[in-house]
This record gives sequence, C-alpha cells and structure tokens, in this order.
Amino acid sequence: MKRRELPATPDTLEAPAGSPGMPPARTEVWPVFAVISLVATFAFVVGYTYPALSFAMEAAGFSKTAIGWQTAMSGIGIAVSALLTPPLAMRVGAWRLGVATGLATVLLLLSFGLTEPGWAWYVIRFLLGMAISTLFVLSETWLNELAPPALRGRLVAMYTTTVAAMFGVGPLLIPYVGYEGSTPFVVVSAITALMLVPLYFIRTTVPPLERAPMQDLVAVFWIIPVLILAVATFGMFDGAIMGLWVVYVVDLGHSDHLASWTLGASILGNLFLQLPIGWLADRISRKLLLAVCAGAGVGGAALLPWLDLGAFYIWPYLMIWGGLCFGTYTIALTLLGEHLSGARLVAANAAFGLMWGIGAVVGGAAAGGLMDGVGPVGLPAFITGIFLLLFVATVLIAPVRGVARRTSG
Repeated sequence: MKRRELPATPDTLEAPAGSPGMPPARTEVWPVFAVISLVATFAFVVGYTYPALSFAMEAAGFSKTAIGWQTAMSGIGIAVSALLTPPLAMRVGAWRLGVATGLATVLLLLSFGLTEPGWAWYVIRFLLGMAISTLFVLSETWLNELAPPALRGRLVAMYTTTVAAMFGVGPLLIPYVGYEGSTPFVVVSAITALMLVPLYFIRTTVPPLERAPMQDLVAVFWIIPVLILAVATFGMFDGAIMGLWVVYVVDLGHSDHLASWTLGASILGNLFLQLPIGWLADRISRKLLLAVCAGAGVGGAALLPWLDLGAFYIWPYLMIWGGLCFGTYTIALTLLGEHLSGARLVAANAAFGLMWGIGAVVGGAAAGGLMDGVGPVGLPAFITGIFLLLFVATVLIAPVRGVARRTSG
C-alpha cells in the first residue's frame, strides 16, 4: 500500500527526501523561531555591552589593559556557566532555567546604570556572562535537537545569521542611546525583555536536556579538537573585536561614531554571509570551507594596519572579513550537530560555551595588553595570529574523529 505523504504547511519547514521513497524531513517553525529569539537575546546583550562599557571605561580614564580584563569578566562568567548549565538544567528543568537566567539578564543590565564604572562592573559583568551563557548553551542544544539533518546547515546558518545581526545591532545602537547614565541601560534591558517573550510559548515543546556525564565533556575534546579550537578562536576574535575595536579606531584618531559604525559593519557582514556559508556547508567539504574562512581571518587582519578606516572601501571590506571570520563558528556548529547527539551533544555544546568563554577572556586580556605594549597595531596582530593557528590545525587535523553518536547518558 502506498504511503500517503502529508503536504508541508506554513508551520513546518521541509527538507528534500534523503533517498527515493523516503518522506521529506520536517521541523516545526515556532520552536525554531523561539530558540533563535533566545540566542538573539544573548547576541544583542553582548553586542551592546562590550563596546558601550569599553567606551564608558575609557571615558573614565581606565587603561586598555583594564578595559580588556573587564571585558574578560564576561568570558569568565560564560566559561563557568557553560559547565554549570547541564547539571542545573537537569535539576530545575531547562525551560525554567532559561526563564530564570533571562530575568537575571534584564536585572543585571539595569544595574549598570545604577553604578559607576569600576570594580562593581567587574562583578556585574561576571554575573551577566553567566546568565547569557545559559541562554547560549540552551539555544544551541535545542536547535541541534530540532534540526533535521537535510536542513541542518541552513537552519544553523539562519541561527548564526540572527546572532550576527544582533551582534551588529548592539554597537549601532550606541550613537542613539549612548552609554552614560541609567537611560541607555533601561532601554537595552526593555528590548532584552521583549526578545525573551517567545520563550514563554515553548515551555512544553522544547526537548529536555539529557544528562551529560563529565566523561562525555572530556571525550568531546578528543573527538572534535578542531571544532573546539574553532570556537575558542571565534571567542578570542569576538572578545578582542567587541571589547577593543572601538578603542583601536579612536586611538587611530577617528571619532566615537566612526568606531561604532565600523564595528557594526564588521558584524553586520555576518548577516549577509552566513546563509551562503550554510548553503555551501550542505554541498561541499565543510573542512575545506572552515579552512577558507580561517584563511580569510588571517589575511583580512594582516591588512588592517595599511587600510584607511575613513575610506569608503573599508565598509565592504569589514563586512566581508567579519562575515568570513564568523563563518568559522557557523561551520563548527554545523559539523557538531552532524556528528553528535544526545548526551554527547549536550556535553559538546557545554564545551563550546566553555571555550567561547575562555576565548573571550584570552582575547580581551591579551589584545588589550598587546595594544598597551605596541600600540593599536597589537589588535590586528593578535587576530592574525589566532586565525593562523586555526588555519594550520584545520589543514593538518581531521575536524571530527572517532565519533560514536552517543544518545544517552
């Protein structure tokens, strides 16, 4: 008897059949939208707070090293939270944990407007890093569980495109709302609260997180070493660019507004390139694509000291360079969902959050110290070095090895 296939509806996404006679894969639209909204919250908060707080600290007379370490506090919080999220999700429930950390994010943003730049901000940024990291780990795990294999590259690209867009919205908001006093943080916290609303409507539809024993967390570092390095590299790049790009541009003699707009350009380039990168990731070698993106990171950063940041050509240059650098993360996340599931996937997402956090710590602190030592050129020099390491590792080492798709704890 011939199997009757249901037509796709506006509430589903459909992928081509894997083989003749097999029905197409479908995934529900609304849970995917809500999960993407959750990670958009994470990206928006990072996108605004990194440059805004750097501007505020520089205006208050802090050194670049101090600004770098203050930026690193978010990374430390992200790294710590990445380890705590899986066991906490098992204890209180993943959805409840997402709601709690979402509310904490809103309150912590408000607290910046009630305190002066200084030691209090170090503590607040650490706690904020913990809160937003939970949103990051939950959203990545849910997305990879919800995405059918045939659509994985494109859904991940939609996800990372949203991340890129919201990373870009943050700095572009600075010229309009500012970074001094309480008003900017009231506005940003209100926007954040609105972005968390879709989380309420998926309380019964998102999959629970499986238990991820510590041995699984250790195992993924052996199984996906290049992917772990790719996320760490992206974290270092993100921490350095988001925390110190505006300082770099101002040190070269340009205005605060140009610093914010050029940062926004480098991030918004991700918006246009992640879908093409995801489309390619479903059709050609993902290892080759990762190497191309890493190589672009090397070349683009190495040329920065010779470019005029006030020239018209800098806008498309930064957009393409930033988009390809961000592509390393898109490809790593696609490969992760392709090869891991269940407890191993939860452990790997926790490892991604951990390495992103550690990378942000290293990126902000090392780039800030290098800039204090050798001047503005320290920022592009640092970025060139980290992407060169990733490029060499991608060429020499298999991105995934010895994988068994472990599906239970």
